Order: sequence, then C-alpha cells, then structure tokens
Amino acid sequence: MSPSVISLIRAFLAARWRIDRGLSLWQPLLTFVIMMTAFTFFKQTTLRDAGFGYGPWIAEADRALFGTDPWRITHLVLASPWSTQALDLAYHAWFAPMTLGVAFCAFAKPGSVVAWRYLATYCLLWIVLGSFLAYAFPAAGPIYFSSFQQETGRFAELTHMLASEDAALRTYGAAGLSALDYQEQLLVNFKHGTIILGGGISAMPSLHNALAVLFACAAWHVSRPLGWLMTAYAGIVWIGSIHLGWHYALDGVVALVATLGLWKLSGVLVRAAQARSRAKRGVVPPFAVAALGEARNTSA
Repeated sequence: MSPSVISLIRAFLAARWRIDRGLSLWQPLLTFVIMMTAFTFFKQTTLRDAGFGYGPWIAEADRALFGTDPWRITHLVLASPWSTQALDLAYHAWFAPMTLGVAFCAFAKPGSVVAWRYLATYCLLWIVLGSFLAYAFPAAGPIYFSSFQQETGRFAELTHMLASEDAALRTYGAAGLSALDYQEQLLVNFKHGTIILGGGISAMPSLHNALAVLFACAAWHVSRPLGWLMTAYAGIVWIGSIHLGWHYALDGVVALVATLGLWKLSGVLVRAAQARSRAKRGVVPPFAVAALGEARNTSA
C-alpha cells in the first residue's frame, strides 16, 4: 500500500475520531453483525417452531388476486431456461447490495439523513417483518409446499419445470440454477435442526423483497439514475422470487407496502432525533429561525 493511500486512511480515521469518536464508522457495521446474528438464531429456533400453517391460505390468495398461480404467468412470459438462469443470478446477487448498503452508511457523511434512515429501516425490517410478522403468519414458499402441507401435488408442476430447466442449462454447459441447491440445503438443515448463517425457512413477508425495496428507497436519495436502476432491480427480485418458487407473489406485495411505510416512519424518527440533538447542543434549527423572524416582524 502506497504512503499516499496510508496517509488518506489515517486522515479519514482521525477526522472521524474528532467528529464522533468513530461512532458513525463502526456503528453501521456493528449493527449489521448484531442483526444478522440475532436473526439467524431467531429464524432457526423460535420461528422454526411457528410452523407453516398460512401457506395454503396465501397460495389461494395469490390465485384469487392473479386469476392463476403467479408462477405460471412468469414462466409463460419468461419461458426460456436462460431467462430463469438470469433471474437466478440476479436474485442471489442480492447479498452484495445488502452489504454495500451498510458500508455506504459507514462511510457516508456523519449525520447523513439518508444513512440513518437506511439503518433505521434496515433494523425495523428484520424486527417487524422478519420476526413479528413472520411469526404471526408463518408460511413456507411454494417450493416447500409438498414438504409441509398435506396437498403434496399443489406445486409439483413448478418443481418439475425448474428441475427440467436446470437440466437443460447444464446440458448447454451453464452453471444451472443455484436456487435448487440452496433450497435443498435449507430443507436438509431445517429437518436436522442445523443452525447456519442464512439458514431457516420463511416466506411471509419476504425480507429478500423488502431489502430490495429498501435499496431503491435509498438510491432515489442519491441520484435519479441509481433510483431507477435499483427500482428495476427490486422488480426483478420480486419476479425471481415467484419464478424460482421461493415466495408467493403476496409475500413481495406485503413486503413492498411495509417497507415503504417503515421508510417513511424512519424519516420522521431520524429528523425528530436530529432536532432533539440540535436542541441539546443549543443549535436553533432553520425552521425555528424563520419562525422567530416572522414573530419579530409581526411585533414590530
């Protein structure tokens, strides 16, 4: 590493130490580690015992809303195995923006409203959607329907179609569908009670979709092109979650509505917290200065 790069790193760390003793740098990373660790154990212990009783209900709600099983629509429009391969790659690339989003918060300007809103919403998603709602409406995705429900043939055609597309892709020398490997591993670990990072089975609501929506919410505050890009990616993730059998369409719809609501709530909470912080430091916020000026003009 060159001396100039080392100097820049030292200057960055020194500046962060002067501002808030480095809190804005390590707090997002620590939040990520704590949330992932806590959720890993919750999902594979407490949530595991909730069962999957809402799966049939959500499946019927999907059919009622779309007129048929939504996966039939995606496989009709995206009939090629290569389309499925593209969705598979995009869907499982989700971990990269999730990690980069937290890194963005760590290296963002201290006090950044967007960074704090992202972190606040991020935590609320794991707690409200991934824990409370998932426990209240326990369900496994369509691909696991035959493993946990009496009606074993409900999604047999989807399972067969994905297996056929995977075989076709491998025949052409492609990597095949990683979703099938992950789905099998999750089921095996679930049955054996093995606790691993990223393990556990839960469909409603979809955290995968929720976090993709969060990426888009934050991206719109960075730039318009990035906002459109991440919005498109969130749409692809939703389609992929249905197409690959991970989720019912309704899982993603609930995730979308809940994430938008929590994003708005985070804005209120973060601005209120910053206003209290300024008040404690004796800093008068801009709206108070304007109000004071109007009061003086009126009295004059």
